[in-house]
Amino acid sequence: MSFAGLSLGNTPPLQVPLRFFVTAPLFLFLAGVLLLTAGWWSVPGRWSPLWLALTHLWVVGFMLMVMLGALQQVIPVLLGSALPGARAVAFWGHLLLVAGTLSLVWGFLSEWKLCFVLAAALLPAAVLLVGGTACVALGRSPSRHASRLSLALALAALGFTLVIGSWLALGHGGLAVLARRYTDLHLGWGLLGWTVLLVSGVAWQVVPMFQITPRYPLVMMRWFGALHFLALSVWSVARWRLDAPWLQWVGAAWLSVSLALFAAITLRLQAKRRRRVADSTLDFWRLSMISLLLAVLSWWARRMGILLPAPLPAILFVTGFVGSAILGMLYKIVPFLVWLHLTNRAQASGVVPRGLPNMKQVIPNERSKRLFRLYTAWLPLSWAAPFRMEWLGPPAGLLLMAVALVLARHLHQAVRLYRRRRRGLERGNGSHAASFHSP
Repeated sequence: MSFAGLSLGNTPPLQVPLRFFVTAPLFLFLAGVLLLTAGWWSVPGRWSPLWLALTHLWVVGFMLMVMLGALQQVIPVLLGSALPGARAVAFWGHLLLVAGTLSLVWGFLSEWKLCFVLAAALLPAAVLLVGGTACVALGRSPSRHASRLSLALALAALGFTLVIGSWLALGHGGLAVLARRYTDLHLGWGLLGWTVLLVSGVAWQVVPMFQITPRYPLVMMRWFGALHFLALSVWSVARWRLDAPWLQWVGAAWLSVSLALFAAITLRLQAKRRRRVADSTLDFWRLSMISLLLAVLSWWARRMGILLPAPLPAILFVTGFVGSAILGMLYKIVPFLVWLHLTNRAQASGVVPRGLPNMKQVIPNERSKRLFRLYTAWLPLSWAAPFRMEWLGPPAGLLLMAVALVLARHLHQAVRLYRRRRRGLERGNGSHAASFHSP
């Protein structure tokens, strides 16, 4: 594993990204509780309180929570530009994001308009705080790495998502006209824009580094982000401004090719990896890329008249593609951060950093394998649930709650290991640092 090109000295304090990471399982657990009680909700369809609450628990409480945490780590280390006021930004951004997500979800479930108004204030504040400082850091970065453009475009897409989502929330709160026709635009820029651009921008570095694969083609890293952003713009303008169906199909086809190309090339690189050691995080990424291909195929199947549930492509995308990629990254990034911060602290204390836990000892592969098995058992239920929510919702909910609890336990074990080792280093106990036993 090579860390060449990384600015490890710019890494923010561990609690900056970690507070976002360890909070995310809570929202997975709450989503599981909602699935478990799915039979209690009598209003079916896309606009049901259950469906809207589940969607936002996942995409805001889980996905956005982890992605904003990762963003605050990636920019300083990969692009060599520290985020201003990292501790304060992380503290307040995290607090606002948690409060805003809970307000939004409770608004859907209770239909209490004040919750939507609160969410329309809290969530933009959280995103603007974290995203704004990220933009400042990007602007200061001297790096010309391909990830810089992808992350900048991802933040622009997040801005579009935020504006549309805030307007929709105010509509639910009675302070604006509720224009549901903009929901697809909101979803498009949130999932196909912000999410895809951030995942791909991180993948340019994370996949070769952690999965020991060849590098992505240079031409792909340079042009993927800009062309994908342009394709999404063409689709959006054609659908919402020009009312040009043919141009809308061009944009949709362009986006589909972009997504399929990213998935196919990632799978090809993984097949060429230089180290053939079993790795569950690699399995998560393979599952992610296969799910992305299935999401594209299912979307086109529906366009061609094949009877599939309307939410299926989106479910394949957010649970299969994004969920698997996030879990695969968490089980690499968190051990890497624990190892890095312990090593830095040992060097700062004048202790030779020998005997400290390596990445595989922070979260052993057996633990990530356990979560992978649980998650792969849950995924088919999540994909099938739209067919029979009243039957499949409860078992899917129980499995998702188990996934959340196992993930939370593994993350907290890593945090406890870090704190125990840090205390040993602060006491200057060199023998403690040199006598590591696998937890």
